[in-house]
Amino acid sequence: MKKKVALLLTVVLLVTMLIPVGVAETAKPYAGQTLRVVLGNHAWTTSLKPYIPEFEEATGMHVVLEEYEINQMTEKVAIELAAKSDTLDVWMTRPQQDLLHDVKSGWLEPLNRFTDGDEEYEVDDFMSAALDACSKEGVLYGIPICSERQLLYYRKDLFEKAGVKVPTTMDELMEAAEKLHDPANGVYGFVHRSLVGMCQVVSFLYSFGGGYQDAEGNSILSTPESVAGFEYYGKILSNYSAPSPESLDYLEVFALFAQGKAAMISDVDANYLLLADPSATEYSDVIGYAEFPAGPAGSRPINSCSFSLSINAFSAQKEAAWEFIKWATGKEINGRIQANGAPTARKSAWNDAELNKNLPEELIAVNQAIMAVDGGVGIDRPITLNFNEAKEYVNMAIYESIVRKGENLAEFMAEMDGYLNEIYANDK
Repeated sequence: MKKKVALLLTVVLLVTMLIPVGVAETAKPYAGQTLRVVLGNHAWTTSLKPYIPEFEEATGMHVVLEEYEINQMTEKVAIELAAKSDTLDVWMTRPQQDLLHDVKSGWLEPLNRFTDGDEEYEVDDFMSAALDACSKEGVLYGIPICSERQLLYYRKDLFEKAGVKVPTTMDELMEAAEKLHDPANGVYGFVHRSLVGMCQVVSFLYSFGGGYQDAEGNSILSTPESVAGFEYYGKILSNYSAPSPESLDYLEVFALFAQGKAAMISDVDANYLLLADPSATEYSDVIGYAEFPAGPAGSRPINSCSFSLSINAFSAQKEAAWEFIKWATGKEINGRIQANGAPTARKSAWNDAELNKNLPEELIAVNQAIMAVDGGVGIDRPITLNFNEAKEYVNMAIYESIVRKGENLAEFMAEMDGYLNEIYANDK
């Protein structure tokens, strides 16, 4: 009998040794679980969706994906989280617009416990500006899924014909705009969005040493640096833009450039396909890409994280939810999304020549230059619980800077500071 028991134990031991460690019970620890993921209509979402079956096969989990228009998604999620629903696991967040509110409401699960010490995931590979936008007081609440850097788009042929060099400073930008401005022949020197343009105008303010808020969340529109930025912005557009520059949105700006009616525009790299595609414009082969010109404070364009993925603090399966985020924002899937043309927030993706082989070389060089110093500013709008109200006053400041042609702005900006600080007082 003892011999039989000993033989049985030997067989069991041998069989156990043949099973790879971790495979029998831990290879798919969340198998059978169903994750509910809510995403917004976005190029990143479109690119990710075809790969989700791979995640399901590898983990044994099932993903129920819901996709909505961005504002509709935000409203739907807010209703559920206000009711402390535990059926939502992962959703696409707007960190700059919603993070402050969502953190104060207790809706977001801190992610540091998942990212800290995970060398394979390598959270430090994300641009610091994007991580900053997803953090509050050192706590990470979202993983960046895309980022946008502001740059200068210009017409190489017009520059060569006029003998103008590509501007690297604000002074040079103004000079180039003046030399290339030829409205009689339907060409404007510099065109920029102003209507709903708050997120791009701030690059001018940053480069002059100003901005929308200080570190304590107070409005700083009336500081000498911010006023100087507004003055510059108002002057260049009132003198060298297309008619009614105070009411141009980004689609109109890109349309003017695509039609050959603008020598220069400045906008984010995420919109480059509106110009790089030969079917979009006959000038695609003469479009140049350059770094945002430097002001007194240097070149400080936005390097903005517009969306991230977060975990519902009330979710009943947070660890499984993290597995989805870890996969969706990991280097492999991130690389595929980058190759599909949706700009991502991982530095390694922008330094991979194979992933970026279909992107314009100058565009890649501009972004690599920004990332070489981990540059750009991650915040492109006021951070406040009352964003929509604050937005109206900032838009008024932008409008006035143009219609006043960059003059007599200090007193008006001080008035805007007063209104905005009343709004921001509710955040503290």
